Amino acid sequence: PTMTTPRWYHSKTVLDLARTIKLHPYWKLVIMCAGVGSPGTLQEVFRGYLGDKSAPEVFDRYPDVLPNAMKPLFRVIGEGSQRPFELATVRLINMTNILARWNVLTPEDKELILQRGGSMVFEGKEVVYRHDDPAILKFVDVDDLVDKALGEH
Repeated sequence: PTMTTPRWYHSKTVLDLARTIKLHPYWKLVIMCAGVGSPGTLQEVFRGYLGDKSAPEVFDRYPDVLPNAMKPLFRVIGEGSQRPFELATVRLINMTNILARWNVLTPEDKELILQRGGSMVFEGKEVVYRHDDPAILKFVDVDDLVDKALGEH
């Protein structure tokens, strides 16, 4: 669910204050991961731990992300949708891979680690679809992006 009403932690005042506070970028990243200035982040974190009945199983959608030996462990919890801890486990594996390569993956200018990403689809020089990531863990759905790129929607 998207948040439509501004909350104090992503209000213009808080965001302006965050830009002026002299903190190391890593501390700013920790604060952002806690949801400050990053609407939807905490909801995504909780969705990873609690599961999501409207999302497909991680094994079905991304068959090679988790080791096959984990399938029986998650099947004990249920089948047919994203189970509790399934997405959180994927994120933990990703995080350990990123942290092991942190110095290689992060830019020299550490202020840039706070930049959010996005995705665009072009037709020639015209942007026909654009998605700006609103928060940490809130990025474009890959299937939707492919559909847009193939002109299916």
